[in-house]
Amino acid sequence: MARRGRGPFQFAEPVTPDRFAGHQPPPPPSQRTPEPSPSRQRQPRRTPTQKIDDIIETINKARWTMAEFLENYFQPHLRGRSDVHRASLTGFLQGHVSRKADSEGQPIGYAANIVDLIYRNELGRPPLDSDEHDESFSTGKSFDELRYAQPAISTWATDLVARRLVTESNWLVSPDAGLRFDDRAPLTVHLLTRFIRPKERKRRATSTRHYRPVEIVITSLISEMLYARNQWVNLLPLVRSISFFAMKAHQSIYRVGSRFAHCTPYSTTRRALVSMAKAKRAQLNEVRGAENPPDVAVVLDNIQASAKRRDQRIGTSDKMIIGTGATAVYMEDCPPGALDLDSLLEKRKKGERRMFSAQVLVDDIDFAHLDTVATLHWLDALVFFVPDLACYRSDLTKLFATDLRKHQINPLRQTQVQPLGTNAFNETSTTGMIKALRDFSKQLGIDSEDKLKGKVQLFHGDGKTFETIGKVKKYLFGQPGNFESFQFAYEVQELWHMKWTDLVRICQGKMGKEAASVDPSTLAFLAVTIGSPVPSDSELKKVEFYPNARLLEVAVKTHMLHCWETHLGTNDLPKYFQQCLANNTFPPLQELRKIAYSLHCRYSTTHACERALDDQSLYSDSPHAFPRAENIPRPSSESANHDGDITMCGEGTDLGMTDCSQDRDQRMDIDSDSLSESSSSHSTSEVFKGDYPLANSCLLMRDGIWFLEVCRAVATGDTGRVWEILKVWIFTFAGSGHSNYTTYLLELYCKFRYETDDATRTAIMNNWLVNLSGKHGQFLELDLMQEHFNFWLEELAQHKGKEFDDEWYRDVLSMHVHHFLRLKEEMEAVVQIAPRRKTHTAPHLQNEYQEALRVFREYDLHRHHEGRDFGFHAKDDYKEGMASLQRGKKVAEFIEESMRERDSVDREIKLDGMITADARTYMCPPMQYSEEGRLYIPDIIEENE
Repeated sequence: MARRGRGPFQFAEPVTPDRFAGHQPPPPPSQRTPEPSPSRQRQPRRTPTQKIDDIIETINKARWTMAEFLENYFQPHLRGRSDVHRASLTGFLQGHVSRKADSEGQPIGYAANIVDLIYRNELGRPPLDSDEHDESFSTGKSFDELRYAQPAISTWATDLVARRLVTESNWLVSPDAGLRFDDRAPLTVHLLTRFIRPKERKRRATSTRHYRPVEIVITSLISEMLYARNQWVNLLPLVRSISFFAMKAHQSIYRVGSRFAHCTPYSTTRRALVSMAKAKRAQLNEVRGAENPPDVAVVLDNIQASAKRRDQRIGTSDKMIIGTGATAVYMEDCPPGALDLDSLLEKRKKGERRMFSAQVLVDDIDFAHLDTVATLHWLDALVFFVPDLACYRSDLTKLFATDLRKHQINPLRQTQVQPLGTNAFNETSTTGMIKALRDFSKQLGIDSEDKLKGKVQLFHGDGKTFETIGKVKKYLFGQPGNFESFQFAYEVQELWHMKWTDLVRICQGKMGKEAASVDPSTLAFLAVTIGSPVPSDSELKKVEFYPNARLLEVAVKTHMLHCWETHLGTNDLPKYFQQCLANNTFPPLQELRKIAYSLHCRYSTTHACERALDDQSLYSDSPHAFPRAENIPRPSSESANHDGDITMCGEGTDLGMTDCSQDRDQRMDIDSDSLSESSSSHSTSEVFKGDYPLANSCLLMRDGIWFLEVCRAVATGDTGRVWEILKVWIFTFAGSGHSNYTTYLLELYCKFRYETDDATRTAIMNNWLVNLSGKHGQFLELDLMQEHFNFWLEELAQHKGKEFDDEWYRDVLSMHVHHFLRLKEEMEAVVQIAPRRKTHTAPHLQNEYQEALRVFREYDLHRHHEGRDFGFHAKDDYKEGMASLQRGKKVAEFIEESMRERDSVDREIKLDGMITADARTYMCPPMQYSEEGRLYIPDIIEENE
């Protein structure tokens, strides 16, 4: 670089000997070595020192210093540069030179090597007493203010790198930069990497840093630096803040974190959520307004939150805040022509549901499929209990997937859902449901007749929602158009509440609390045995789902396992199959399946219950007859236990069926005298030869298999298997007194069978369940998904006491509740953290199974004991419901009631000897002609008054 104020060829000062004080002066002519005379003798090679001296002598002859020579040699804009100079400089600066090695073996020749040699030369290092000793990499001085080479070069490099960092920072704050730091800011990333990891160690390719990965830390650091520079460059800090919001973080975290540029302030986070909700709602409207919009189903449910009175004032009190939440579910695999409104309305006008009867429903049930279902569940109980049968588990899973397949949804589908904004309408009332449906339809872009585009809108919900939507359509049928009359709404009964109601039915009918201490066939007895809580009378009206579902599963499987023991003649199933394996008599899976089918026919059918209550001599030739208990003489009265308490065999007592039979018969004889309601009638008239505990066990296994089948079919995503059980539940609900769900299921069945075309029915079956994870076996019901969303909505609200139509619920929370739940897992996955289990580790049920089997062995429960009756008689809900629907008037009344409102709209009323008239005209006062001949149209309000 040229010096300030001088041209490139100007000398700094006159030529004097002092200027060359540091150089060796040339010797006088008398002392010079005489030049050799021209000859053929080769000149000796000069050393580098000699060459350097010659070059320095040449520079001195030109009356230049070394600095002047280098300055003019590297001058970027030198005028009059010769070709020799240009070629030399080009070769040096562009690396077109042959590289050699110095005395230390380091390559030389490139410009970078020369600069490095200058920087490492000790002569360029300031001494300790110099004022430039501490100026290396100086940030306070310019490099041209320093005389020594080392601090000057380091300061120049520092300034050069700083300017490059500023350039990269400018790139990163551009709108399209994103988080592509490696592409836009490689130097920044490199410097931070060297700062975090100073030494590059030789590692294997699979070696990674697990605790604080360098790439993740650098991304965080750069994002915080950019946010500190520009408050609008807050992509990653905003994501952090939203994740804090999803975790219900305290507001102090936002306040402190924003000062560290770690996250955005709470107010910014809330405004961002509102903006995102509005953008998502606009996107839904745009999607609906497209030429071929995707089909969307809506699931809705009521939500409640308690607002406690914080300040004791007049007029203030605790209140229950009520509203409605909903979620839009994007439908998949819909066949062409599905959800066509005109087709459904035309099919409904035919009135084909009048052909429905109980016998039609019975004929529609696939009983062969139900036998296969029960057989595989019997086999499942054995295979997953016996360790040596674990080799059959994968094959059994395939049998469930193939032999039971009815209507399987894509098992790896990941359902796309979008929660909608909540409102403050009470969907359990008809008026509230109308307003709620209007609001949710508007959020989907349906606010007029033309926005329907001839499509049906599916609304899913629990039984009450299903019923209320039907009432809305009934009350508004006279309104003009399909939009105003809500004829475009197609209500679908959801499955989880239905499954819960069936669990309530089973617990109410099979709990047997009055015989909990004496009858092993009751759920209450088993609950006490395994230490599970027994529901109180008030809790039986609506039992807790998961504890009682687990109790039912343990009950059904232990009953099955004891039946396997009884059939195989063993008291230890694992040991039995272990011996079979040792004796090379291990049974194949198909043989076990045949035995499972035989056990199903013997124990878990409606006929099995009837056989258990009959004289077994009538079935002596039946292949499904129960094994009968041995005829053991009754004990004397002195040896009997007259206190009526049931005593168990002691710890040292053999629990085999033979050794415990005498004590068992004693207890049965005493308990029958004290507890059986029918003992007196049997003794005076006909002797009872049946076995009530065995019959109760048969009903429990049959109903429990149906319940477990729905649970399994839902998890695997086979809605066809679920539909087969729902047909059966129509009868069980009718026989158990659950009239509401009987009506709901009858209405659903008639809608599906008589008023829905095949394409729409297939579309509903393909989207009756959702899979939010996209993993196999993780399907769930839509109403259960909405229940989860409502739960987290109330949790995230943090008891602020706001109405559900407030911005806090409608925009900040409800539209993002699903994403809040996903964001926590996604944030952990992004930073390479393994997924965390969300449930406590479930203890193994082996102890519960063993304890229940011990009691069943002691009572010899699954052998037929003539006259055994502990006082509890379970009712066969299926049989009662079958009789009620076939012989009673319930079906006819249901059909008449369901057809009444649509008859008055869709059908023409035939008048005797007159033309047909539209029944819609009879909903208003008739028009009349006055005596003056004028047409009088009465005022509807006045007429009603």
